[in-house]
Amino acid sequence: MSESTDNSVLSETMVAQAHALHLSDHELQRLIRELQRLPNPVELRLFGALWSEHCSYKHSRPFLRRFPTKGTAVVQGPGENAGILDLGQGMGLAMKVESHNHPSAIDPVQGAATGVGGILRDILAMGARPVALLDGLFFGPSDLPADRFLAEGIVTGVSSYGNAVGVPTVSGLTRIDAGYRGQPLVNAMAVGLVPLQRIVFGRAQRPGNLLVLIGATTCRDGVGGAAFASEKLRSDAAADRPAVQVGDPFAEKRLIEAILEAVEAGWLVSCQDMGAAGLLSSSAELCHKGGWGCRLELDHVPLRQQGLAAWEILLSESQERMLVEISKDIYPRLEALGERYQLQVAVVGEVTEAPRYVVYHHGECVADLPVGLLCEAPEVPVVSLSQESYLLPQKGPLHPVSLAPISESAEIEKLLLCLLAHPRFRQKAAIYERYDSGVGGRTARGPGAGAAVLLTEEADEEVRSAFALTMTANPRYAARDPYRGAALTVIEAVERLAAVGATPLGVTDCLNLGDPETPQGAVALDRTTAGAADACRMLGLPVVSGNVSLYNESALGAIPPTLVIGAAGRIDAWQPRSQEGCWQRGDRLWVAGSLAGSWSGSMAEALLETPPEEIDLPFLDVDYVLRTCAFVRTAWQAQLLSFAEPLWEGGLLVALAQETVESSLGVQVVLPSLTIAQAGAVLFGEGAGRFLLAAPAEVSAALTVQAQADGIQLTAIGTVGEEQEPQLTVATGEMGRLKWPRDALAKAYREGTA
Repeated sequence: MSESTDNSVLSETMVAQAHALHLSDHELQRLIRELQRLPNPVELRLFGALWSEHCSYKHSRPFLRRFPTKGTAVVQGPGENAGILDLGQGMGLAMKVESHNHPSAIDPVQGAATGVGGILRDILAMGARPVALLDGLFFGPSDLPADRFLAEGIVTGVSSYGNAVGVPTVSGLTRIDAGYRGQPLVNAMAVGLVPLQRIVFGRAQRPGNLLVLIGATTCRDGVGGAAFASEKLRSDAAADRPAVQVGDPFAEKRLIEAILEAVEAGWLVSCQDMGAAGLLSSSAELCHKGGWGCRLELDHVPLRQQGLAAWEILLSESQERMLVEISKDIYPRLEALGERYQLQVAVVGEVTEAPRYVVYHHGECVADLPVGLLCEAPEVPVVSLSQESYLLPQKGPLHPVSLAPISESAEIEKLLLCLLAHPRFRQKAAIYERYDSGVGGRTARGPGAGAAVLLTEEADEEVRSAFALTMTANPRYAARDPYRGAALTVIEAVERLAAVGATPLGVTDCLNLGDPETPQGAVALDRTTAGAADACRMLGLPVVSGNVSLYNESALGAIPPTLVIGAAGRIDAWQPRSQEGCWQRGDRLWVAGSLAGSWSGSMAEALLETPPEEIDLPFLDVDYVLRTCAFVRTAWQAQLLSFAEPLWEGGLLVALAQETVESSLGVQVVLPSLTIAQAGAVLFGEGAGRFLLAAPAEVSAALTVQAQADGIQLTAIGTVGEEQEPQLTVATGEMGRLKWPRDALAKAYREGTA
């Protein structure tokens, strides 16, 4: 490499180049000090990419250390392409959630589609077959054409890629809030299955082994994507469109099958997805984690378009590509495999003993760097924050029964219809019915429920081994209190798993936040991670993988702090006939846990526009939550239940109304005598440790005995389907008898018309 002797001129130019790449003066000084020379323009671009927030987590790394990452079910925790949990019987479950927020705001179809493709390859890189997708979508209200355009494009991108690649989208969540105007969030979660003896890791094993690129050709799409995702969207955001990748799900399907065949044959020594920062990140991270270096020959990279500069080849984020390490004798077989699946296979380098990152292009060495320096960005000093303790409250009223501003029964009838018609509760069938949720034949319970259930493997027809998946978020809570909102999000995920009889194994998380360099953004990052970490620790729930997406801001400001939790649980005996998740005619209805929730902080309270200074969130008692969840799981295992639903946003009355619509069966509820003011907390209150249950009449006594044995409050509240006309009726005290015909509920729930 040539180097000019005019350091003063170069330094001035280099400072401008470094700033354009979002490298700070401090980072540039450290870089020059460690290299003991000036980096050349190619090298500077490499540091700009790998030292970006998107690749290095330099702002969030200190906070992420709070998360518990170990547990009896953990096979692989954070630090690999995906985490892996032990499902038993020699099978591992790989899981990871990723964000594609900035790309989706610029090009919603391709941004969302390539988010799905990228997370599938994270799972594939572990040697696992992808078997399920979940999506977390956050949009601005549809009253503005721009937000309607973004929402429609994003759903199209998710559905078109997932459906074509042949992996079912089995669950997810959609939130609509003004806080996401102009800055939608797209979080994609993928899950795969892998025999524990076949797991492949992303760390180089042996000097002299070949580094082979397999998959699609390389072009300029996605160049600079990592840096683009590490800053706020610009006012001329359309200029960033070239940073958005373009996907081909049919090529991804061929790549999945080829990689899995190579894994089964034992050919792959290590494997890495080529995602953010492309060939650069995959090759550098793979070798650094193994303790080695590498030498790359960019002339050997198959190109879709000619004339690419060295840095463009290294930083291209062209989709459907993987980097694998193999021994030299395997290459002819891998090449033949690629031909059969119509994939490019090319040796682009080799693992070296010296821990250096050396790159050649057109016969010239364009980069020669310590691989450790390249892969270890300096942490950004933590903003000075308050040292107050955020430990979860363990005393005081679990669900404070504050008085609701409701004066008559008619207001309750109207409030329920308004809640059902609200975008938060309105049925999302128009979205999830566009997804193929049954491809692959494993899906036992798909979209529309709180948690999906998939079969681990074929077994006898009556009882099968299965696992449950769910995705939760509560930005409304988090906007009021990032700490408690994050903790409640984790609690909700655990309760949704319990509601299908699953024992939680672990979680993956995605932190979607604003600018961490502002005081508000720094506090949100601090309190969100603290709340999630404390809840996970107290629940004994390990975090095995995750993602951080910062700088999510539009011209209107930062998004609400949005923690997305993806959780997985094991079901040892899935019994299809008793766990379909729908109540049946003649079932008895119960509330497990406190009958009253917290009116304060509820969605009903928000709809009535209570002044913010009067709003508080539910308290937490983790022991109480654990005991209630254990009771619900035990009841499923004993075949005592036909339906279970945790009572979160909307509370008891919304849950009753939604299932009345879905089941087409009427419901008759009789509650203890309450005043109208008290009824708000019972009918609309929210909080942890509360479930609506349905059980066949003949097992009611057994369910009651089980609750008494477990020390769980269990309140009988009504029956299903005893009236001929399907409607929801509620009778109690001062309210008299409230009645909602099913048709009126369905119109609000399905059409958004109260």
